[in-house]
Amino acid sequence: MKKVYLLFFASLLLLGKTNAQLVVFGDDYAPGVSFAAFGGSTNAMSLDNTEHHSGTASLKINVTSGYTGGAFVSATPKDLSTYNAVTFWAKESSPYLLDAVGLGNNATTTVYAVERNGVALTSGWVKYYVPIPVASKLTAETGLFHFAEGSGEGAYTIWIDDVQYENVIGGVIGTPTASFATETQNKEIGATFGANGTTSTFPVNSVNQAMQTAKAYFTWTSSNTAVATIDAEGVGTGLSAGSTTVTGKLGAVTAAGTLTVNVSAAVSPSTAAPTPPIRNAGDVISLFSGAYTDVAGTDWFPNWSQSTVVTEVSIAGNATKKYSTFNYQGVQFASAINASGMTKLHIDLWTPDCTAFEVYPIVTGQPEQKVTVTPVAGWNSFDISLSSYTIPLSSIIQLKFVGAPFSGSTVFLDNIYFYKEGVVISEPATAAPTPTRNAAGVISLFSNAYTDVPVNTWSTDWDNANVEDVQIAGNDTKKYTSLVFSGTEFTAPTIDATTMDHFHVDVWTPGAAEVKVKLVDFGANGTYDGGGDDKNSIEYVLSPAPTPGAWASYDIPLTSFTGLDTKQHLAQLLFVSSTITLFVDNVYLYNTALPVSFTGFTATRKNNTALLQWSTAFELNNKGFSIERSSDATTWKQINFVNGAVSGTGARTYTATDLSPAAGTNYYRIKQIDIDGHATYSSTQTLSFDKANAATLVLFPNPAKDKVTITIGAINGNNARYTIISADGKIAKSGTFGKAQANTIQTLDVSNLQRGVYIVQLSDGITQQTAKLLLN
Repeated sequence: MKKVYLLFFASLLLLGKTNAQLVVFGDDYAPGVSFAAFGGSTNAMSLDNTEHHSGTASLKINVTSGYTGGAFVSATPKDLSTYNAVTFWAKESSPYLLDAVGLGNNATTTVYAVERNGVALTSGWVKYYVPIPVASKLTAETGLFHFAEGSGEGAYTIWIDDVQYENVIGGVIGTPTASFATETQNKEIGATFGANGTTSTFPVNSVNQAMQTAKAYFTWTSSNTAVATIDAEGVGTGLSAGSTTVTGKLGAVTAAGTLTVNVSAAVSPSTAAPTPPIRNAGDVISLFSGAYTDVAGTDWFPNWSQSTVVTEVSIAGNATKKYSTFNYQGVQFASAINASGMTKLHIDLWTPDCTAFEVYPIVTGQPEQKVTVTPVAGWNSFDISLSSYTIPLSSIIQLKFVGAPFSGSTVFLDNIYFYKEGVVISEPATAAPTPTRNAAGVISLFSNAYTDVPVNTWSTDWDNANVEDVQIAGNDTKKYTSLVFSGTEFTAPTIDATTMDHFHVDVWTPGAAEVKVKLVDFGANGTYDGGGDDKNSIEYVLSPAPTPGAWASYDIPLTSFTGLDTKQHLAQLLFVSSTITLFVDNVYLYNTALPVSFTGFTATRKNNTALLQWSTAFELNNKGFSIERSSDATTWKQINFVNGAVSGTGARTYTATDLSPAAGTNYYRIKQIDIDGHATYSSTQTLSFDKANAATLVLFPNPAKDKVTITIGAINGNNARYTIISADGKIAKSGTFGKAQANTIQTLDVSNLQRGVYIVQLSDGITQQTAKLLLN
């Protein structure tokens, strides 16, 4: 009898292990699990202590208007690979069908979503099963359970309880079948695709139960991987022109269905959509446009079981939505949009094959209404009157687009926004910023701030643009219209920009646009294509792009004009864009190097010191000169600083002395620094000394504040000790330098010392050096 008992007990242990459970909802959400509502849902849910399958409470869901739905989301990913189903108990107050229930949807992603539709609920508690198609895929899932129910059948109440993952045994769940749609899809090279209608059907208690099943559960095979491949999540990519056949398996089960994919060269617009006009912020609600600020959080690719694939592409530098295999597509807003104050909905559309395009604003609880537009070749700008819709437009939660033919087409969309007529801003109200650079370092082509060099023309006979001279707030400005590319030439004479290092321009556009700049050097003969010495730069894209309705200033290093190897005979300037209006001012070249002219620099031995002298002929914004020394002409140390004259003309001579040159060769140079921190250097001079001069202690800067450098000469002993002594004779700071630090410059931190006068002593046991230090 004991043996029988033990066997029975062991079988219970095995059963408990085999049917292990992961609770999602019991009397409440499991620890770490929370509810995330689906977009647009209206949820009236609560814990009900009067109705429950087990325990003390269930989840009560009131279905009133609109739809209710959301996901039970885990804060941390769960490994569900040891289970074969998520189960739950449910009942209802009326015999209706629950629209959807499943797993793998966390209200954000649906890579491994499984969904059972039309679940028949009853007035009594019944256990329901959602089998996991391929459990090995679910090693890190956060979407543990989800449901959705509309109010189309009427208002009623649903109760859900005991949601948990199980390894269901006893033959309750049988072997599945799988299928996907047999169809042909036409794709462009680079476009993505996937099988439609992916389903799995499990016998549950001998009753077949069909479920929508994410493509990622399947293993896909392309018959011609040179034409198209398909990844682990079921997303295919067209690689080259041709055809391929895609088949699939659900685990070991071969799925019924065949997907034929024909791949061809891409067809897309060559130019961007027209640039919208500048409008006041209160006159526009932008959904997608580079010209305005878009509402945040819009989902352009919600999963509505459509065949459409939405991607964002760049057309002539402009972000554009591309709908491939477009049959219908939804746009989900993060929150309802109040467009009641707007009068029109604008859409720019380009298509090679869509013959009709239906536009539906969706308002919860209201019937669907559409306006149909008919695209023609090229970009189509549609301004749909909102008076065409009779539904209230104060709470638009979605847009829906439907195309013809319904079998699929390709559509490009841009500039989707609601608006009302207001003031359209077409030109700047203020002038471009006035330049402040010194004219001595500027070569100006066009600016009221400087004297311009001769320019032959601002619009050559070969360019594609119109130009006129206008005044903006009393300031001369160039206005380009219909600008594709403009040609400006200055050949009599050409410009020698060898001393310049930057190009400056101010631009203003009424709408979003990419603007490029190009410089050309004609060579010594001053003629384009005249002698093989012309240098064309690659078009430089102004970055960041100009903000519509505001002046943008650009300072471009001439080294950024790739291909412009010489700049002694600049003769041509081009602005390049896409049929835009562009205002231009302050076009000039300049030199950022400091406007200080060195006329001489010498280094002379004077006993055991180095006498350094230099002179200047002109100074502008000159902060001063840093005297630098090196033992290898590579690593430099500052040993002194001499203030400059700031600004002025006329010759000036400066002198500094290195009291402690190192043994061997000493390299010296002068680093000139302007008041903005920019620097330039003199030539380099050298002096040689047989031995280091250790007779004098040099401190710099002096006065000092937080740090002071100390110039160390020869160290005759094993080390040298420094001591900083305050005015009352106390040692404020001390330390040592090793022999390896002889003939170097070291930095001392004096930030914790009080202001005042100090004596600094440096002793190596044989010689002692002393200097006065002032801290302020």
